[in-house]
Amino acid sequence: MPLRQHSNRCLCSELVEIAWVDAFGRRRKQVVNLGEIWARGAVLESESPIRASSEVEIHCRGAVFQGKVARCTSDFVGYLVEVEFAPGVEWSRQAYEPEHFFDPAAMQPPTARQKLAAKNYEMIEDCLRKLPLTSRS
Repeated sequence: MPLRQHSNRCLCSELVEIAWVDAFGRRRKQVVNLGEIWARGAVLESESPIRASSEVEIHCRGAVFQGKVARCTSDFVGYLVEVEFAPGVEWSRQAYEPEHFFDPAAMQPPTARQKLAAKNYEMIEDCLRKLPLTSRS
């Protein structure tokens, strides 16, 4: 099952550090952007690829999350690195909250009154567009 299909993932943006051992056995570190996070994983935006199945550590302002790269795909600005956290490692907002954070689950659906108001505005704008230019003030 692809990691990105988790419904409880949160959108975020913060520069964090990732550390891993490359294919040649060298210890590597890189600053990356944390773009998504959920209880069992994260998506990082990286300038260079990190091999799938590489064990990684993500350092986030005092919190450290160990895991394994599930996949790394090329993106138009670099690479998207999807990390599945190690067994026993779990993210929570109490343990670490990214600087720029948005939880889509916290959004409330619009009320009936809000839907009606939006529809009314659409109707008024439509009527105004149909008026001749000389009639508009």
